Amino acid sequence: MTITNTNKSFVVFYDGTCTLCQKTKQEIEKWDKHKLLTWRSIEDPSIFEEYSFLKEDRMKQEMHLLEEDTYLYTGFAAVKRIFQLFPAGKRFAFLFYLPGADRAGKVIYKQIAKRRHQLLGGDCASGACKIQR
Repeated sequence: MTITNTNKSFVVFYDGTCTLCQKTKQEIEKWDKHKLLTWRSIEDPSIFEEYSFLKEDRMKQEMHLLEEDTYLYTGFAAVKRIFQLFPAGKRFAFLFYLPGADRAGKVIYKQIAKRRHQLLGGDCASGACKIQR
């Protein structure tokens, strides 16, 4: 299912100190012609006041996607949902439905998330690598 025009709201909570996360955000923003996604860095302390149900320690481990203040997707499930929203993601979305893809996707996502500060020339001088992973 690909949504190209929707009134739904989506908020992506991501690690703004992570080079890989920043580059991923930039690429997805190119797909987001209708500005469906609002991006919020978990470094912004106000998000935990606005969204009191979110757990800071869990958010430091994986990306979160909030849909319509109703559905919360985390990690690989968030990636899958984002890919479903855009025609550009549809090219790859079929991979998510292959046998074993969900299990493999979760494992791969967790490994990348653990190492995200070292990937793509991440800089640990800022102290970002000390974030709980």
